[in-house]
Amino acid sequence: MLKVRPSILMEVLPEVCTMPLTPIKARALGEIAEAIPPAGVQKQLKLFLKPIFATLNEPREEALSLEIETAAESLISCLEDDSLYDFISYIAREFDDATSCLGAAKFVQLFCKCTKLNFQEHVDQLLSSIVSVFADAEGDCLQECWNAVNVIIKSIPKERHSLHVSSLKDAVISAREHERRKRHGGDLLVAGFCKPPRALSAVLPIYLSGLLAGKNSEVREKAAEGLGELIDVTSLPSLKPSLAQITGPLIRILGDRYPWQVKLAILSSIQLLLKKAGLFLKPFVPQLQTTFLKSLHDAASEVREKASENLGQLARLTLRIDQLVKDLLNTMHTCSSEVKEACLMAVGEVVFNGPKAKLSPALVTQAGTDLKAIIARDEDSGAVQRRAAFALGQYGARCSGQELSSLLGGICEQQSEHDMIALNSLLQHALSNLNEANLFEKCIQTIQQNCGKKDSDTKVKVAEACGIILLQEAGGESGSLPSLSLLSPCLTALLNASNNSEVLQAALDSLQKVAAVKHTLIAPILCDLLLTLSNLLGQVSGGPTKIAAEDLVGIALGITEGPEKAFANLNALKKLDPAVKQLVSLSMLKKVAARTS
Repeated sequence: MLKVRPSILMEVLPEVCTMPLTPIKARALGEIAEAIPPAGVQKQLKLFLKPIFATLNEPREEALSLEIETAAESLISCLEDDSLYDFISYIAREFDDATSCLGAAKFVQLFCKCTKLNFQEHVDQLLSSIVSVFADAEGDCLQECWNAVNVIIKSIPKERHSLHVSSLKDAVISAREHERRKRHGGDLLVAGFCKPPRALSAVLPIYLSGLLAGKNSEVREKAAEGLGELIDVTSLPSLKPSLAQITGPLIRILGDRYPWQVKLAILSSIQLLLKKAGLFLKPFVPQLQTTFLKSLHDAASEVREKASENLGQLARLTLRIDQLVKDLLNTMHTCSSEVKEACLMAVGEVVFNGPKAKLSPALVTQAGTDLKAIIARDEDSGAVQRRAAFALGQYGARCSGQELSSLLGGICEQQSEHDMIALNSLLQHALSNLNEANLFEKCIQTIQQNCGKKDSDTKVKVAEACGIILLQEAGGESGSLPSLSLLSPCLTALLNASNNSEVLQAALDSLQKVAAVKHTLIAPILCDLLLTLSNLLGQVSGGPTKIAAEDLVGIALGITEGPEKAFANLNALKKLDPAVKQLVSLSMLKKVAARTS
């Protein structure tokens, strides 16, 4: 080949590249690449790469495999810095189709292993392209894409790992969005982080380097957020081998002095770990508990609140839960108002989430007594009292039947703002307890009594209460809403245009959440609800209330099945007021579908 003029080789190249490649053609392809000037290789990159990728994509005989890999290595050795941009761009485009990127993934691995060029400035583009197909690629293609990412990251000098946090984070989010769009129920998991053996080992070095050695707080924050996003799309079996590798650095960084944004991102990632792999984090419980308790005193309210939530999650694992509750109750009496809010939240979360068998009844009673005292004490701020009222509802899920009856009696008798907060918290956390103690009917009566009050804050709480009850019933096994007939008059009254926007939004939001579970659940009141919403839409000029009302119309009609199907459901209603059909058009439902998709 070397004795043949390059111009002649360029003329025969198209013939050599025709598919299917044979071992002789593959060998010739590599020899031509070595024989012609580098500028010629760059000019014909697409012609060289297309048959190589196509051949690597398909099953082949061993002889062809050896020759095509040799040809690929020859082509890689002929590349120069000037051709890298075009070369990487062409490779990246191959990952636009997850069904045919197997060859490109194999080629990337060969490139990383063979090239002597410095391609580090192109790493972000490669990672973004390959990781984004982790949700769609399957079988051997998925494994080879994972192998390609693994080889790319291993090629990065350790001191440069943290520079790629942002691009990897964006790629993981892209893969998650791909999965979300095709998902039909179940957990949102990305195959590339679940199916390959030790799936997280490829990308963890980037995030851990950013967390531990990031050049500034912004990098550390993004690394912590990235870990959380990675945990979220990973299955438990894939997560388990990396738990210690992830948890240790998160705890270590949380103990250092970093801005609150970094601490919040770390606490959020730990929360995801606790939810997904709680039982397997038992060895870390003492460290985590100490860290969370310390974070309750942080200057940032966001950090204090997240630490409180995490203590609730940790309560399921801790062995000395009584001591934890005692420590929190004691801290409440000696700390600032801001820290007291966090402690109150933590008390509620720990009492509610802690195993009932490990919580002594005397300590639960003491928690309830302390919470009631704070609500009654005038010197405590309104924010502290509201936190205590919410925690009181969580206490209601763990107290005795007699204590629950006494608690509800006080709430129904006074019906103050704090009582309504406590009632809603009770409905949220102790609905089964209320039913078992035959107290649920009393809750319904309290809701009905308060829906006609003039106070808007009370009406908002009533709307939320209706939503809490119906949403819990929607998640039950009966397939119906037993309380719908009792609560629908309240919701109709709250959807009157004379109420302010906060009340209207709360009522609309409650009904939306229920209808989103399954729109047929509200079929018994659908005609009346559509008429109420039509009247409301005729009296509000625009803004969030009008959008929320239109969205509820669509969701109630089954907009998730498409606007045409929702419109057909509307026309199938026999007892529908003509005013509704006049207002609700297909074009309106199409707008709703675009907003809610």
